Amino acid sequence: MSANEMRKETFIRILPAASLAVLSLFAPSAALAAISATELTAGGAAASNITSATTNSIAPGANRLILAWIVSHDNNTPIVPTTVSGNGLTWTSVTGASWNFSGGHNHDAMTLYRAMGASPTAGSVTISYSQAQQSISWSIVEFSGVDTSGTDGSGAVKQFIAGTDNAAGPSGLTLTLQLAIGSGNATAGGFGNTNALAASISPGAGYTAFSEVYVSATQSDLRAEWRPDGNVVVNATQSGSSGTQQA
Repeated sequence: MSANEMRKETFIRILPAASLAVLSLFAPSAALAAISATELTAGGAAASNITSATTNSIAPGANRLILAWIVSHDNNTPIVPTTVSGNGLTWTSVTGASWNFSGGHNHDAMTLYRAMGASPTAGSVTISYSQAQQSISWSIVEFSGVDTSGTDGSGAVKQFIAGTDNAAGPSGLTLTLQLAIGSGNATAGGFGNTNALAASISPGAGYTAFSEVYVSATQSDLRAEWRPDGNVVVNATQSGSSGTQQA
């Protein structure tokens, strides 16, 4: 991969509860400074039946890649958000996965969104669904020094991979990118699990973690991480506090 490319990877994983992760790799233009990451907001909402959630106000920078990992829990088959909107940006779904199988269907889903704009506005992000959820959580991060080609950040996200494991334990989940990563790339991942008795996700070796979002009402956990050297291995571990799932 050349210095002008960017890579993105997504991976998902599940505990005896459930665990999901999404990864992204980025390579900046040779004329740009090294990639850096800034957390914009992280949070969650829970209720018996909610169809939308609104984040705290954020102020994305111009021509920066914005990634939003979104996790939802539902008693029925999980769905992706109907719309993600805000900041004068077009939010595009990159990839996703579902896990936590019980009673004939999965109960949890994670979707990764990307956005980029020359003149984003400050404000909140609204996440909406066509059917009621029990909880919605999010981790939104921006990356500077990335490839700005393409549309809505498409040039900054080149590779993704997804995976789930409904029996993953404290050892967590590890994914390996299929293509080598050139100098100047960065790697980012998002991980989630369900049925954890407390916040339980720790970053993989060499990764810097963003804020962890734990929703006690649905025992749903979400955490994103990144590293600037573009390592091909993306992983996270879970603590023993994660409970087992019973159908």
